[in-house]
This record gives sequence, C-alpha cells and structure tokens, in this order.
Amino acid sequence: MLTLYFVRHGETELGPGIIAGSTDVALSARGLSQTGALRELWLDAAPDMLMASPMLRAQQTAQELSKDWNIEIRPDHRIVEMDFGDWEGRAWDDVCENDSPRFRRWSSDWVRERAPGGESLADVANRCASWLTEAGKRLDGKTVVVVAHSGSIRVLLCLALGLSLDFAMKFTVDYSRVTGVTISDQSTRCLFVNSQTVPATQTREEQEVARAGPIDS
Repeated sequence: MLTLYFVRHGETELGPGIIAGSTDVALSARGLSQTGALRELWLDAAPDMLMASPMLRAQQTAQELSKDWNIEIRPDHRIVEMDFGDWEGRAWDDVCENDSPRFRRWSSDWVRERAPGGESLADVANRCASWLTEAGKRLDGKTVVVVAHSGSIRVLLCLALGLSLDFAMKFTVDYSRVTGVTISDQSTRCLFVNSQTVPATQTREEQEVARAGPIDS
C-alpha cells in the first residue's frame, strides 16, 4: 500500500488572490511561519520519501518540513502548478473585471479550456497522471510526502480517487495544510482533507482498514 500526504506550500510573497501559477515566487514571512507550524504539529513518523514541485515556494516548504526528517527532497516538474499564461501575477478580481470575455470563456469550462497562453486543468492532469502512475508502481509500501500546489493537489486527489476533474474545486486545499490518501490493489481511501497535521494514530487505523476493506473507488 502506498500512503501519500499531499502538502500545499505556504502563503507566497504575492499574497492571497494573486495568480501565481507558473510564476516562481518565494514564501512570505507568514508562509514560512505557516510551514513551521505544520512541521511542529506533524504527528506521524518521518516519511520514506519527500517529493516536491521544483518551484521555489514548494521547495522552501519542503526544506522546512525536512528539518526533522533528514531526508533528500526529490523535485518533480510534473506536479507544478497550472500555468495561467497571460494572467500570471494579476489579481483574480482584476482578471474578472478587465478581461471578462476571456475569463468567462475559461470559467465556463475550466477543466478543458486553457487559460490565455497557458494550460487547462486537463493539461495539468496529463502530467500529474504520469507522476501518480509511476508512484503507484515504484513506491508501493512507502509513505511519501508530496509538496505541491492547490491546483496540482486537487488534480492528484481526483486522479487517485477515480473522480472526474469536475470535482476538483470541491476539495479545500489551504496553505500549509495536508491531505492523506492510501492506494492499494484492494482500495483507495482518503484519510483526511486539509488538516493542520497528520494524525498518526488515526492514520495507522485507516491504513489497517484500507488493507482489509473492499474496493471503494
């Protein structure tokens, strides 16, 4: 059984409401504090592996988490955030108000419609699916922390749980929060969503249930 803990990076210097996407921005002071709090609250044992998006905000988050684990951070470009093209660095409110025709077209089908000059959620899913398939084959029996972004984490959850990408925005993915899933031949289970920590006792119990339980995904 593969256990995946998806961690979103902390708040960035751009701040909430600004489109970061493929823009390589650092964590803010608040983001560093958020990530430090997650590290201090982490209840589970050290993972077998720590993987992260190569983007600076994800790498800084992974570096903070790894202080207690003494393990290598393995970057993978396939789990980077969605590229929002022409909208990078702008506020969502600005895009909605001042680029409304293109915003309406994109928002009418944000799974398949590409942001102007950028990606669609389906594009993100194609590369995330490659990563998830490889992880399922190579990392069975491992516990892996994956530091990524709100978009790529939502996509990975849909892929892991066998859900349509239309469900992606139903998952809450806040800064420096963690969501856990287990994947095995028998079942795929969501352990917890958007948590401030990894509840070690609960996770072990859920893993035992996942080993014995029926297929439910």
